[in-house]
Amino acid sequence: MRTVEANFRTTDLIYLIYRPRLPNHLRKHQPTTTITKMSVPVRTITSFRTTFNPFSPVSRPCRLFLNLIRQPSTIPASSPNHIDIKVTQLPRTSKQLPEMTIGFKGGKEVKLEVGKRQMKIGDVIEEVARVGRIIEREETLKG
Repeated sequence: MRTVEANFRTTDLIYLIYRPRLPNHLRKHQPTTTITKMSVPVRTITSFRTTFNPFSPVSRPCRLFLNLIRQPSTIPASSPNHIDIKVTQLPRTSKQLPEMTIGFKGGKEVKLEVGKRQMKIGDVIEEVARVGRIIEREETLKG
């Protein structure tokens, strides 16, 4: 075993242990990430159909969105807030990409090919919220 001696001054050791930070006015501004909370206008959604492989990582937005809109089983089908949900789970070995179709009031439907477009859950919520806001705006204009 070989021993190596180094000649450090005590100020060098202090500098190695304590590296002072630059004052705030000399630091470069680091961009901060802002977290925006998107709300899904559930009142405008009438139906939700999805097909996905639950074991596939690209199916994650389908699973999460399904959990967001799933309502308690105590809500009757005659309720205006009822959402007709149909889920088709593919086998583990399936190569079919996930997709979802959301039906809104007024008969408008949006088909999202989640796997083909490589969408994340934020993208899905943003798209559904955009269409939901448009429908809500039309309802308020009609009276």
